[in-house]
Amino acid sequence: FWVVPPLVELLKYGTPTQKEKVCSAFWNLAVFVDPPRVAIVKADALPSLVETLRSGTSVAKDKAAGAIWNLTVNQEARSYIMKAGALLPLINSIRGETTKSRQRSVPGALQNLAINLDAKEVIAKEATEDLMKLIRDPNIDDETKEYATATLQNLAVHPENKKLLPKLGVIECCVEILNSNCEKAKDEAASTLWNLSIREENKQMIVDRGGKEALERVRQPQQMLELKKKLVKLSLG
Repeated sequence: FWVVPPLVELLKYGTPTQKEKVCSAFWNLAVFVDPPRVAIVKADALPSLVETLRSGTSVAKDKAAGAIWNLTVNQEARSYIMKAGALLPLINSIRGETTKSRQRSVPGALQNLAINLDAKEVIAKEATEDLMKLIRDPNIDDETKEYATATLQNLAVHPENKKLLPKLGVIECCVEILNSNCEKAKDEAASTLWNLSIREENKQMIVDRGGKEALERVRQPQQMLELKKKLVKLSLG
């Protein structure tokens, strides 16, 4: 992947239009397989991608967020991304004036980053309210809501997050998803409630917020969702 280092230099020192094109190239290179993903992070592209998220044009920010999302598929790249300080710029890029592209790419990236144990707590503290805002926004498409809810699902595995997420309103948010027409995110919402219900103190809260009834009302053919519904109800008693 000899082309990567020259692209990194162009991302550092090029014109705004050139930077947009480089971010687009990285987005495309990182789509399918791991070798280009590893080559991009080892060529020290992440600091410039992060800087683009902070100060680039709107188009460049879209492309940089997409590139980082594709990079997060790789485990080694996820560690580089966290070390590069990409988390807060990612989250900030969907606050205030943003785009549909970023609103989809950032939850997708956070979903993958939240797989890493060392990232779960910081993502929960910094991004949970932003994710719930996306989930509750009627103008957001169902696939984006699915990514956001899947991030909550991954975060809810961590013991400390089992305490934090209910305080932030995640149980209510998951119940809303189960009661909504957003079919894509219901599997992840049920999984999130299951992960949270493992903590004894959360069980009654799930019942009080209507979680048990919401799970009983869901009618979907997916085998995994039915299993998760049974597990949550078994946990709640």
